[in-house]
Amino acid sequence: MGLFDFLKKAKESLSTEEDLILTGAQDSSVLIPNHAKNGAKSTEASSGVFLQKVKQSNKFKVSGVYDTGSLTMVMGVVESGKLKKKMKSKLIGKEVIIIDLKIGSNSVEELLASEEGSIFIKSKDTPLVKYGDILEFK
Repeated sequence: MGLFDFLKKAKESLSTEEDLILTGAQDSSVLIPNHAKNGAKSTEASSGVFLQKVKQSNKFKVSGVYDTGSLTMVMGVVESGKLKKKMKSKLIGKEVIIIDLKIGSNSVEELLASEEGSIFIKSKDTPLVKYGDILEFK
């Protein structure tokens, strides 16, 4: 096979791949898992393994604390779960509530796992939060 034949064949296969991408495959076969074919419940796999939803805790690891007057700004990373406004946590017997969430200087609706940001918390008494604490919110 010469270079010219090779380039011609490569161009033909490229146009076929482009056609598949742009128009979709003509053979639209779909793979269906065995447990779906047999009509089994979605929580039960045919191999006898049961799937279950595990409730993930919403943990926030503290890397900095700043008192801003009526609120306390806590910087850190969400270790698991996600944080939203109005979530509550108990800290040494004191309940704290999330008033605001920020990434940088922008307010956000929620902080997801592994995102770094700031939470503004409010409590009746000033809570003692320090570097390295892990806050668990519900």
